[in-house]
Amino acid sequence: MISLSTTFDDRLLRSLLERSYFIAENMVADVQVGGGRMPLMAFSHRPFDTRTACIVAAPPPDDPKGFLVQSRTVGAPLVFLGTDRRWDVWSQSLSGPSLVWSADRGPIDAFFKAHRASLDPRAIFRAKTQGRLDVGQQLSFVDAGLLELVESEAGQHLCQLVERMILTTREKLDMPDFAYLKEADAQWLVKSNFWLLTARLLHDKQVPGFKTLDLDNLDNVFERVAKHYGATMGHELNQRRRKALAKAAMELDRQSSLQLVSTETLAKVYENVLITKETRKALGTHSTPSWLVDHMIHRMAPWIEEQPASRRRVYEPACGHAPFLVGMLRHYCSMKPCLGMADAERHEWLKNRLSGGEVDDFAREVARLSLTLADIPNPNGWHLDEGNMFATGQLEQRIQSADIIFSNPPFESRASGPDQLFYLGQAAELLRRISLHAKPGTLLAYIMPQTILDSNKATELRRELLTGFEWQEILRLPTVFEKANVETAILFGRKLGPREVSVTPIRCRHVWLGDIKQLQDSGLATTEQERTAACMLEENDASMLTPDLAQVWDHLRKMAKLGNIATVGQGFSFRSEKDPKYPKGMAKTTDQSRAGYEAGFFDMTDAPFTHLIPPLTFMLRDKRAIQRPRSGYETGAPQVVMNHSPVSPWPWRNVAYLDTKGHPTRGRFLVVRPAGSDATPLFLWALLNSPVANAFTKSYSGKRDILSGTLEELPIPQLNAQRVTAIEETAKAYRKAAAKLSGAIGKKSRSRKRVDAENAIPPLPGMEEHGDPSSAQMEELKYLHWRMDAAILALYRLPPAMERKLLDYFGDQERVGVPFHQTAYFPQGFQGGQTLAELLAITADWDANNERRIELIKREENRPLNEADEAELKRLQHLATLRRRLVAPYPMAELDAEIARLKREGKWTE
Repeated sequence: MISLSTTFDDRLLRSLLERSYFIAENMVADVQVGGGRMPLMAFSHRPFDTRTACIVAAPPPDDPKGFLVQSRTVGAPLVFLGTDRRWDVWSQSLSGPSLVWSADRGPIDAFFKAHRASLDPRAIFRAKTQGRLDVGQQLSFVDAGLLELVESEAGQHLCQLVERMILTTREKLDMPDFAYLKEADAQWLVKSNFWLLTARLLHDKQVPGFKTLDLDNLDNVFERVAKHYGATMGHELNQRRRKALAKAAMELDRQSSLQLVSTETLAKVYENVLITKETRKALGTHSTPSWLVDHMIHRMAPWIEEQPASRRRVYEPACGHAPFLVGMLRHYCSMKPCLGMADAERHEWLKNRLSGGEVDDFAREVARLSLTLADIPNPNGWHLDEGNMFATGQLEQRIQSADIIFSNPPFESRASGPDQLFYLGQAAELLRRISLHAKPGTLLAYIMPQTILDSNKATELRRELLTGFEWQEILRLPTVFEKANVETAILFGRKLGPREVSVTPIRCRHVWLGDIKQLQDSGLATTEQERTAACMLEENDASMLTPDLAQVWDHLRKMAKLGNIATVGQGFSFRSEKDPKYPKGMAKTTDQSRAGYEAGFFDMTDAPFTHLIPPLTFMLRDKRAIQRPRSGYETGAPQVVMNHSPVSPWPWRNVAYLDTKGHPTRGRFLVVRPAGSDATPLFLWALLNSPVANAFTKSYSGKRDILSGTLEELPIPQLNAQRVTAIEETAKAYRKAAAKLSGAIGKKSRSRKRVDAENAIPPLPGMEEHGDPSSAQMEELKYLHWRMDAAILALYRLPPAMERKLLDYFGDQERVGVPFHQTAYFPQGFQGGQTLAELLAITADWDANNERRIELIKREENRPLNEADEAELKRLQHLATLRRRLVAPYPMAELDAEIARLKREGKWTE
């Protein structure tokens, strides 16, 4: 415990806080935190917890550093340490505390005068919860990332507490592990300990009916909780169970005060401890992360604030623990008219505007507790619909009466019958009913599986959505749930009149795997572009899944497709060895050559660089062992084999191999063979490893397998023998150079089932002594591949700015399948250059280009240049400018800042 000075007069500080719009009743003395106390805390509004905590104040402690560390756990961004008129003011952040105002600078009055607007409690609350997403909400002394850390640490601590309580109860009752428990016993074990935790939370937060509570009197505790919920435990509290729970209660009683625990912290306990695997599987329960709730409410806030207060009825179907109802409760409590209401009046106002439904009884209890904790000091009184929302008839009524709908419904399918939307999942069916029954003006923020955006089963649903809603944004995300691995999408929109197509551009944002933290911290997506509803309606099956680089693919839309010049198929698949039709005693693969087996491509394990071929495995060729022959069973024809599953979640995700012998190929590969005389295997190899093909498969495949049907749609420019030959020459040059270096850079690891002879290429003389090739050799190899990339790009004839956009799509990502190092084409911040041909001209070819430039300059000194030479010199001078920017870049950020300053002062002229 941190000891504090006994001299502490906070009257002046309270007075100054009131002048900064803090309410006297929101300043609380002697708040218990861990093993210590906070002499004074100021909150933005009720409930008093880590989310609404704004300021901590205390006399100078004996250990200031220790006190600041301890006070960080309450989530308040500002800490005042001092007495009388002089105070040190500290700000809390992820990196630690920092001094904002020193007592040596003068009386605290001066600090308040200088920062009055920033010290408004509403501003601090919004900076904590929305500052990451809105520059206008940010405050210099508020680290918006701190709240997530504080809630995460508190959630982890609370999870460990509940786990200890459950373990204590289970061991006292000699119950087996959860994996072997009956579902009814598992439910009781979780629910009974949750009721104990509930009672303690309600007691520490001084909720009516729980202010006096004795955890030793379990019957009384459970009676109070049952009355609070209007529910029953479901099992009698017999003597044996009572003794077991008494041990858990002792564990809970040792816990320090839970007064400042937020509902968002409780949500982490619900997700990680309180949901059994059976419940999750049966009901598709996956909690929405609190940061995503904040993000969605923030995105909808401008539309919400446009609505009159009388029309702000929120409905959350399939609400689980009610994260959106709680989030909207908090949002409303920070707005008018709630700010001016008495507790009871505010409670009634909120009850009339927040409703939800949930089929799981226990989830409804957690939801009611969450709402109660967010509405302290008012008692429970929240009503949530029970039962299957699709079967009761209440769903349509709730949708019709709602003004705002937030939902993260179960993704699983639960229905039997002819309706294909049910088979696609409950999320699709609920969305359809919202589309049918929501009244014009209803706001919708909806989480759903990404497949709904482009599945042909949901075509009609999408047509309804595109002709009946104004969509503000479609946000595509990788998995964001702790316990589920599914790509998601979020729709943000507003219901229009019937058959009305909005002309407002839709923000189509895409967050890649690995960039969720960026969205969480700043609200920024990996890619962002605009699309109209009319354009989406023109897509095949009215797809709402706008691919990355949509402008590029729109430009190439009228081109032929890969399927016009090549056949694309998948490798063959074996039957199960347990299948009666499978030949008995025959293994699918063998270590060495034998009758009935043939060397082929079995899987992508130890995939080498693309100038080689994948490891070979002896595979059974008996037709009885084959489930589906597909394209991969055919042999003898030259082909390109390519990965079926992305080798990376990033844009570089293709590794294509030239197989001139035509080996048999199993199902984890795609097989591409020329069809006709326009293309050759070598040309297809270069094409499929190009930035165009990689960007296409990333744009249209997400994290899913690269489907043969998707690859068939790859745009192909018009080909002729001359163009194909030019590509082949660059491909041969790269492959020859890479092969010479293979002894030093090739893949060395092979499993014992692999046949290595065809991959083995002897190193150059002396390579064994010198080891890895030099950086100059690697650089030259990179440029050879870039020449091949540039030759492919030249076929497509993209506008220069569009080509640059395509190339920048690969920025800051390691290229796969190549021995050289490449994380980008153009350096970050490099301006002016647009095409890969230009980049090669100022790098690999600069010496020759500069020599020619100097030659023309000298010639011009003696006589005027002809028109052709003058045009060439102009191009070379442009390249020289780009070269200077490349090797000695201007400090663009500093220049931009200086120009902005001069403009403000009226000293800058364009």
